[in-house]
Amino acid sequence: MVKDYKQDPQDWRSQGDARHGMAPIFRENAKNDPDYEPNFYKEKGYAAHAFLEILARPYRHARGIGWTSAADDSQSAGDISHATGAAIENTDIEGGASVRRTTPEA
Repeated sequence: MVKDYKQDPQDWRSQGDARHGMAPIFRENAKNDPDYEPNFYKEKGYAAHAFLEILARPYRHARGIGWTSAADDSQSAGDISHATGAAIENTDIEGGASVRRTTPEA
């Protein structure tokens, strides 16, 4: 049972800042080496063509999508943490909050 549950808005904001800070790293990881395919045959030879078509190209494409998705998720989580910090500050002293589309009990 929780005796006293307190939330710190600044803690939520610091978590949001940390998540926002991770997004650019993920976006950088999403970038592929632009010289990989132009230099592929020169470095690996034409015998590796099947590897490029079956494994490398689909993997590189999916990898970029995956890292971009991780960056978007991290950015969203940071935004939510910042919004939560603001919501906690706007909560009244009894611990209530306004809820949209509700009416007082009769």
